[in-house]
Amino acid sequence: MNGAVVRRSGRRPGRTAGAPIPPAGPRPGGPRARHVTVVQSDIVASTRLVAAAGPAYPDLLLRHRALIARAVARWGGRFLAHAGDGTLAVFDRPAGALAASVEAQQALGAAPWPDGLAVRVRMGVHSGEVYEVGGEPVGLTLNHGARIMGAARAGQVVLTDAVVDALGGLPAS
Repeated sequence: MNGAVVRRSGRRPGRTAGAPIPPAGPRPGGPRARHVTVVQSDIVASTRLVAAAGPAYPDLLLRHRALIARAVARWGGRFLAHAGDGTLAVFDRPAGALAASVEAQQALGAAPWPDGLAVRVRMGVHSGEVYEVGGEPVGLTLNHGARIMGAARAGQVVLTDAVVDALGGLPAS
């Protein structure tokens, strides 16, 4: 079984007996899926950065977010600060997502960080379907994007095949 939860009673784990189980899938009139390209980022070695920066860390984090947000806005995306030191941006066009990612990485690399500290970021770009819940995107596309981001190294932008296909191939560098 490999630790999988098995449902034998017809109830979801943690639900009380007799409580109705909501139907799976979108409800009629409920949120509709839309195709987007997501850019997810994460500061590499952030624990070491927090320790080295000490009380200056919040300013570094805010500056990092501002540099990414500026690139996202310039290329038509919507920037969402994400949990901890990660960010999430959503684009209607994959070309804008890629351009914003490259511009953000260049801005982060060129920024003069205090005391020799460097904020180095990895990024992942993925295209797929999301739903809006409370004004924020949710769905497997974000999970896949996070895994792609996790494969990147500091200063890298990793694209999925879905993005490359939507772009019509890899752009010339």
